[in-house]
Amino acid sequence: MFGYLNIFCSSLLLALFLQVAHGKTAEDFLQGARLHAAAHQPVTLYATIHGGEQTIPLTFVLGKNSLQYQFHDPEETLLFNLQPSSSSLRLLKNGLSSSLDNERRYQEFRGTGLNYDDLALGFLYWKNPHIISKEMVRGLRTVVIELTAPSLSKTNLSIPDRNIRLWIDADHDTLLRMESHDEEGKLLKRFEVLSAQKINGFWMLKEMRFEIFDPKKGEVTKRRYLTMSREDQSTSAPSPNISPK
Repeated sequence: MFGYLNIFCSSLLLALFLQVAHGKTAEDFLQGARLHAAAHQPVTLYATIHGGEQTIPLTFVLGKNSLQYQFHDPEETLLFNLQPSSSSLRLLKNGLSSSLDNERRYQEFRGTGLNYDDLALGFLYWKNPHIISKEMVRGLRTVVIELTAPSLSKTNLSIPDRNIRLWIDADHDTLLRMESHDEEGKLLKRFEVLSAQKINGFWMLKEMRFEIFDPKKGEVTKRRYLTMSREDQSTSAPSPNISPK
């Protein structure tokens, strides 16, 4: 009995230690990641999603507490309003603006394996996060935060991800990696920052890799890259030769 009690107490102390790592809680790190994504000076970047049969050019507009993805052929713009504790997602198409319901929010986007909520970083707003470990990622100290999807209901039955883990830079609150899992704990998606760039005094994303997995086989079914630049790169975007970890 005392052995089980010692294990329980040790586990509790470890959990408490992780929650106050660097003097910050899991919610503090999440809020920092949200603000980091939205607190920059206005800037326009040219980007591509590539790595498959089709290269998708887009314009990325970052404003105060807002993100815009401007896609072409067909023309449509995704508008994200990012706040410390909430976000909203709207679609502008044919001159009309409409909010996206959950059924549309979690639909695959243009054959990329991503959905609209992935682009909106909606998982940063899931409730009740907790720190489960600390790890090194590409030479940076990170905290690993685990989140569980909102409770199932008629309005969010379409959420494919049931559990998500985030690797957040412990010193700068930047998101470096995300992994999502299904109800059985099998890997569905992995997003990872490969490089960054400094623009107007701020560190911003330069390249990110998206991997979609077959949960039964554990194999990558789609691998895409998001590359951003101050210059228009839509005419040429070769896939980098980087092996998944």
